[in-house]
Amino acid sequence: MPDQSLDKEIFNTKSSQKGINRRSFIGGMTALGVSGIASSFTLPVKVSFLPLQEANHKVIRNGYVLTMDAQRGNLPRGDVLISGGKITAVGEKLEVPAGTEEVNAENMMVLPGFVETHWHIWNSLMRSLIGSKPGVGYFEMKDLIGQHFRPQDTYAATRFAVAEALNSGITTLHDWNHNVRGPEYAEASLRALKELGIRGRFSQGQAAAGEPYVDLELLEHLHQHWADYSNEGLLKLGLASARITDDDPKRKKEVIKARELGLPVSVHADTLSGFEDLLGNDFQIIHAMEMDKKAFEKMAKTGASVSFSPFSEMRIGFGLPPVVDALNSGVSIGLSVDTTPLSGNADMFALMKVFLNLTNGMAQDEFKVSARSVLEIATNEGARSLGMENVCGSLTPGKRADVIMVSVKDINMGVLTDPENLLVLSAQPANVDSVLVDGKFRKRNGQLVGINQEEIISEARGSLNYLLKKSGW
Repeated sequence: MPDQSLDKEIFNTKSSQKGINRRSFIGGMTALGVSGIASSFTLPVKVSFLPLQEANHKVIRNGYVLTMDAQRGNLPRGDVLISGGKITAVGEKLEVPAGTEEVNAENMMVLPGFVETHWHIWNSLMRSLIGSKPGVGYFEMKDLIGQHFRPQDTYAATRFAVAEALNSGITTLHDWNHNVRGPEYAEASLRALKELGIRGRFSQGQAAAGEPYVDLELLEHLHQHWADYSNEGLLKLGLASARITDDDPKRKKEVIKARELGLPVSVHADTLSGFEDLLGNDFQIIHAMEMDKKAFEKMAKTGASVSFSPFSEMRIGFGLPPVVDALNSGVSIGLSVDTTPLSGNADMFALMKVFLNLTNGMAQDEFKVSARSVLEIATNEGARSLGMENVCGSLTPGKRADVIMVSVKDINMGVLTDPENLLVLSAQPANVDSVLVDGKFRKRNGQLVGINQEEIISEARGSLNYLLKKSGW
């Protein structure tokens, strides 16, 4: 367990003992200006995100709108009307209620925010650390440094990652946390997710890096009190399980427990061996490196989905992900940052580009997959893979207003050719001008809104320095 001797006055370590103290675990945040979430520790610095007052009605005007809705298609000069955090109309020259805020989207492509489907956010502090120590690979590094994490390190890592996600146009993410060393660690992640206002799923994984099982008592507790953490529905709870095998019934017990609670399941797995009978539309498989078309077809029939992490899968030496077989099967696919120690950053544009190139290269067919199809995977299909297709993933009236605006004024985007190709092959996070989550600006005119970037970076550096020293890295 981590050495918390430096933090006796800051952290209430009693809540990490078996038998969770409700009073210490569900403390109020009123004094910090953020209500309705647990607080068993004191923040080392001031909260970096403060909710901003915004107009209830907004209309994004005169952008090149890619709705990612099959019935609506693209609008070369379109509007998106947002009311109370929801998309209420998409069209041209929309009539709007009096007092509606007008957002100028000229020279912008307007589309749904990206949906990231699997990310070990807690270890984002170790960004690009792999390779800096000869002979020490990702898993050794993760376990070595992970054992020294304190709750505030998880908090710092989560804010660091989420700020980058929002800056890059990711409006929904999957926080796949497999270093939940006690309830205060889960709480730290959830507080950071709430403060920065992103949509997503928090999937509770194993109790510590290098340990095999999930704390099911904690999972049940989080489920029971999820209203305290959900940020008015922006956040969902799930189970993150390591590979399930026939000779390890405890892992199957984790899935059964999650389903008793009505929670979705996400599993690291290369094959379906040992858990084929557990597949369902609430089931996501990560990597699937040894699966073929038949295995993916079995998944597709049950509604299960797959999440690929091409940068980390190649960087660590797993090989090339079986993207062609997955596409041929019709299974729902999502794209994953996975872990920035391997992938380097949270760039959905780069993920789309490498997915397209991998698919066409492996199929030896220039036209195997189109930029439009890959953009679909990064939005609508990603939402479907997380069970959120009715909430986000397209600019469809009735869905929540998760919207990004990508500038075409920058030098790498300055000629508007084919919009989908331009987004997948040419765009970068720096081109993301504005980001809205649930109708609220998280980035506007190229700047993060209400987020102190310097403070977040400083806090992340402080935590990393502590962890490197404690681990002897």
